[in-house]
Amino acid sequence: MNETPQITIRKLRNRVTQSRFQQSYVSLVVETGAELIYDELLHLLKSAIIFLNYGDESMQKLGYRIILRYSTRFNDYKPLYDVAINKGYIPVSKFIETKHFGELNPDGFFQNYFSSYQDNFYQNGIYLSYGQKKLIGFSQDTEGDFVLIAPTSYG
Repeated sequence: MNETPQITIRKLRNRVTQSRFQQSYVSLVVETGAELIYDELLHLLKSAIIFLNYGDESMQKLGYRIILRYSTRFNDYKPLYDVAINKGYIPVSKFIETKHFGELNPDGFFQNYFSSYQDNFYQNGIYLSYGQKKLIGFSQDTEGDFVLIAPTSYG
């Protein structure tokens, strides 16, 4: 079975000058950048989805940054909401649901279903991410069974 090759920052750098990605990305990120046309936005959002799904950790962060910047710049939080749901970023998805609920079709079954699911991650006045909830559960399940040694900056 052919495995899809992983996208890395190095591979992107080698090809970025041959594409419109760099100019579009700079225009998205820099406030004083040129206005983006629909095709450029579409190209960036498609790239972000590819980076999130097929990239190494750095590329996934770049994909998330593109989605985050797009959402905040254009006040369109649907892509960020979808990414937050799929990545288990419950605090982000709950914040978007709370602050931008009108934009997200509050009468839809999926939003109501997922809103109820998010409530499972509410603990001590905050919403935990999927990873945080899993770590806390592991810690409670194995309490007294292990020792956790955290590295320090003191060497």
